[in-house]
Amino acid sequence: MLLCLLFQQLESLDLIGNNIAGCVENEGLERLSRLKDLKVLFLDNNYFNNSIFSSLGGLSSLKRLSLASNELNGSIDIKGLDSLSNLEELYMSFNAIDNLVVPEGLRKLNTLHLGGTEIAMIDGSKVLQSIGSLPSLKTLYLSCTNFTGTVVNQELHNFTNLEELILDESDLHVSQLLQSIASFTSLKYLSMQGCVLKGALHGQDFRKFKNLENLDMGKVQVHVNTSFLQIVGESMPSLKFLSLTYSSLNKNTILGQGCPYARDYVGSRTPPMGKEETIQFTTKNMSYYYQGRILTSMSGIDLSCNRLTGEISTQIGYLTKIHALNLSHNNLTGTIPTTFSNLKQIESLDLSYNLLHGKIPSQLTVLNTLAVFTVAYNNLSGKIPNRVA
Repeated sequence: MLLCLLFQQLESLDLIGNNIAGCVENEGLERLSRLKDLKVLFLDNNYFNNSIFSSLGGLSSLKRLSLASNELNGSIDIKGLDSLSNLEELYMSFNAIDNLVVPEGLRKLNTLHLGGTEIAMIDGSKVLQSIGSLPSLKTLYLSCTNFTGTVVNQELHNFTNLEELILDESDLHVSQLLQSIASFTSLKYLSMQGCVLKGALHGQDFRKFKNLENLDMGKVQVHVNTSFLQIVGESMPSLKFLSLTYSSLNKNTILGQGCPYARDYVGSRTPPMGKEETIQFTTKNMSYYYQGRILTSMSGIDLSCNRLTGEISTQIGYLTKIHALNLSHNNLTGTIPTTFSNLKQIESLDLSYNLLHGKIPSQLTVLNTLAVFTVAYNNLSGKIPNRVA
């Protein structure tokens, strides 16, 4: 490969989408090892097979490597990368991998992307046993993963630094898995969007998640215990973001298609190389996708379009740090809780399209941060409180 000879001081190389195929020796990629200063290498959307790893072992300066959307397959042993002691990010999503053996030499690896494939599902139990020895791992994507095997604490106890765990579109035994990953004391972000969760979802499964800040369970297929919201509210003091949009929260119904603001989630949300996790959130009558550092400043709950029944829990009024609350397009009854007056940082409160009755509590006039307040399409009566705040 002439490129490797001319640019031996190259630090970043992008070969995405070049239809490179065949054995690496025939393509000249074995000469990649001459690029001793290479820090970033993109090989996405080509036709590389498992033999590619033998050409990458000499890249001792490499920090970011992406092999997403290639022809990697089966059980892969990447011990050939053991010499990449500076590697921090490894992207291998959208391949046909069902197991991965990771060498202990990747001690700086903090981000690992797997899954996201329609060809094969990763065996989560085996993979967790392999990557549990990575001491610096902070972000782990295991979308489209099969966790039907036994996952126990002894397989997970090494994940002491893990902050983000994405299990979107996976097949999980919910109670067993949550009890196991509750031992990840550093976990701040957990996403199970679009998962098929076996068993009932109980609030007590989340009691040990004391440091969790973001919980995304949109479009899950599971029966939810009626005490779920109350227990989560009481047990997770650090929680800033909770999404259960389009989830079957009412244990006696199956989610329908009646919401006029329905949004479609397409495939896995595992981002391509170099892109950050994206979250859809509805606030102030608008729905946007958010990503990056803004998520650390956001805090809100979106339970819209879930066919929720019964009265609104007064406990929600004690989530004093949330900026947005969306309970619209459900079948909620009863009155608007006066405890909502405790939501001192609330900016958007949407209770529209429910079956609420009674008056709008005058106590809500103390919410001087409230910019959008929507209670349309309910059975409310009485005088609207004076807008003194």
